[in-house]
Amino acid sequence: MNTKIPLAIIEDEPKTRNLLKAIINERFKDFQFVGEANAVKTGLELITENKPDVVLLDVEMGDGNAFDLLSQLNSFNPHIIFVTAYDHYAIEALRSGAVDYIEKPIDPKKLSDGLSRVQKLIEKKEKANYSGLLRSVDMKLQARIAVPTRTGMAYLETQEIVCIKADSAYSEIYFENERKPLVISRTLKDIQHVLEKFGFVRPHRSYLVNTSKIRALNRTDGGNVVLTNDFVVPFSRQYKLKALELIKSRTTFL
Repeated sequence: MNTKIPLAIIEDEPKTRNLLKAIINERFKDFQFVGEANAVKTGLELITENKPDVVLLDVEMGDGNAFDLLSQLNSFNPHIIFVTAYDHYAIEALRSGAVDYIEKPIDPKKLSDGLSRVQKLIEKKEKANYSGLLRSVDMKLQARIAVPTRTGMAYLETQEIVCIKADSAYSEIYFENERKPLVISRTLKDIQHVLEKFGFVRPHRSYLVNTSKIRALNRTDGGNVVLTNDFVVPFSRQYKLKALELIKSRTTFL
């Protein structure tokens, strides 16, 4: 390739930026470094002004994340290689989105592989399109909830939660793996309004259950559900019919 490919780095950690630049300068002579930024705002300005064909983009930055930046791009869509921590909430979306990403700490071999793939796409004049990824990440973000605690707020993935038990004006959130329950000052009714859209049902006045955590459903003695944390939650007459309908709608039968 005669013309070098313009490349930018948007990453809030100086050490990571320097490492990325060093690897590119050493191994990839077909790329031309056109600038760097350490935040969403300055990164957006960098892309708008320099029009890089490739951007190494940090997922989480001080003033937002990579998806905030991508959603603000207009008609210009550079090829992106995401840079992310392994335990980041968006990792599942990246894995399923047919996009390139590298995990921190940076592995030079994986970066080289990603740049090689992007270079081939550019040579074939294939355009980048991240609309599907943005929808996927948006759904993932919506599945995170903030709950009040005595010291501030706790941020939870809805799929971490097995069930929630009412305790007067409070509620106890239960998890798997013997994790200590979290007590919050919210009624079960309030929580139900928020979590129903994420697959939670109320089989009993005192319980809200994550349908993806149901291990067995028993119909004897009024019926109950067995959860992945070994809780056995009975059906109460008032809630049974609706709960069974919701469980059925979220289940694939053989």
